[in-house]
Amino acid sequence: MAGWTYRCYGSKDPNEWQRWFDKLLKRDQAKHDSVFDILEQRPQSEWRQPHAKKLKGGSPDLWEILIQTDVSHRVFGYFSGSQEFTVTGLGYHKGDTYKPANIMNTSRDRRQAIEKGSLETTPCARPQTP
Repeated sequence: MAGWTYRCYGSKDPNEWQRWFDKLLKRDQAKHDSVFDILEQRPQSEWRQPHAKKLKGGSPDLWEILIQTDVSHRVFGYFSGSQEFTVTGLGYHKGDTYKPANIMNTSRDRRQAIEKGSLETTPCARPQTP
């Protein structure tokens, strides 16, 4: 199932997702590629673990893309349209701790700001290993 598109919060170039990706180890970049390659072959209804999960509790809804190496990298966001995912946060998870510590609240706040029109989003390409 081809055709997934992405939006990123803010208007900087390169966007936050790309800058975050560029800082990952090559091995982690490759895992990121493989997780998104798998997800992009599926409709939204089939985005589930071990690659994605809807977070419980809190409003509005938020999804977490799971990029597991020896570090549990995370891409947070929500489905903003048909086959469109808007990225609202990036970080990692270890044990019960997320870094940055408030990333889920920040990601939800960004979603609300986007939906109210007070935070811009721009179309963005999914970062990929060259």
